[in-house]
Amino acid sequence: MARMLADVIETKSNNFDLLRLLAALGVMFGHSFWLQPAEGRHEPLLAFTGLEYSGSLAVYTFFLISGMLVTASYHRQQSWWRFIVLRLARIYPALFVCVLVSAFVVYPFISPRPFWSALASHAAAHYFLVNAQPWLPTVWGMPDAFMGNAIKISVNGSLWTLNAELKCYAIVLVGGVLGFFKRPRRAFAYALLASFAFLLIWRVGSSNALFWGFRTKMLGYTLYPAMFFILGMFLYAVRSKVPVTGSPLVVLVPIYVFFPHSLLGHILLYGNLVLAILWAAGSRIFIRLVPSADLSYGVYLWAFPIQQVVAMWFPNGDNYIGLLMSMPLTLCIAAASWFLLEKPILSVVRRRVKRKSVSVADENPAAVAGAVA
Repeated sequence: MARMLADVIETKSNNFDLLRLLAALGVMFGHSFWLQPAEGRHEPLLAFTGLEYSGSLAVYTFFLISGMLVTASYHRQQSWWRFIVLRLARIYPALFVCVLVSAFVVYPFISPRPFWSALASHAAAHYFLVNAQPWLPTVWGMPDAFMGNAIKISVNGSLWTLNAELKCYAIVLVGGVLGFFKRPRRAFAYALLASFAFLLIWRVGSSNALFWGFRTKMLGYTLYPAMFFILGMFLYAVRSKVPVTGSPLVVLVPIYVFFPHSLLGHILLYGNLVLAILWAAGSRIFIRLVPSADLSYGVYLWAFPIQQVVAMWFPNGDNYIGLLMSMPLTLCIAAASWFLLEKPILSVVRRRVKRKSVSVADENPAAVAGAVA
């Protein structure tokens, strides 16, 4: 019998940490084709789908999982200030260290200008001050950084998704403060409302910096990641009615393979992605592979600058050779970030912030049924 999504989310018997780590490594893989291009070699998923590459699909995976788990976090906390404190404790310290080191250690060493001149430059200070405030539009790089690389100037091309992620957290926060997550039917209605608002911004557009992360599509992204976050909110709202099974994939994946470039194929690409994530999250096949440390955020933060440094050191190396060097180094730095920074801070904050836990069993199953009727 298939597990229900509610059981997967509310228990520790899931593979979300594994999926997030694989997604972070998938972003590295996708970026490598542009950071260290090899003649005649193309990113395989982009070549096959004609729509998305491995990096964009990995980011959608992040956002879908985040939409479910962050909404679950607010529902458990039942407190806006506990939610904010825990979110900041998870996101900010590691980000602060990453942009600090990137601006005042990496940049002075890789810049052609003298070390002390680069260290004291306005460019380094501006990069740090803006990117340490991830709700602001991202500063991609610094002048004369990585000028010999395929992608010049850019120090960390991954940080823009954090801007969109934090604004998605704000959607959850507003819904929580207004009481939408106290009942499944309300959560369902709020997910629909958020979807409508997002589609309106997508369709009409806006020049307001507040919507920068929502309305900006980067190279290789056909959809906005925020759409998957809102879908994750919706799935959490109806979690007691969503079976986690891979059976539909047996039929839908072959259909997509035969018609990848048709309208049906485009729809199935995203539908199969969502179904595959849900199935993999709840599958007991992969439980033994779940890492004991949550390295995904550290990999996300450090992968791009490390790949850029490797590309600078080995300008004639192709992306596969670059990955062989950059992946182990990134995982080591991510492990150091987790054990020396992220985990200790989270442990302290969690001890000081007492949670009011709410389990799925405390809810009225009839209310969930009514939400999807």
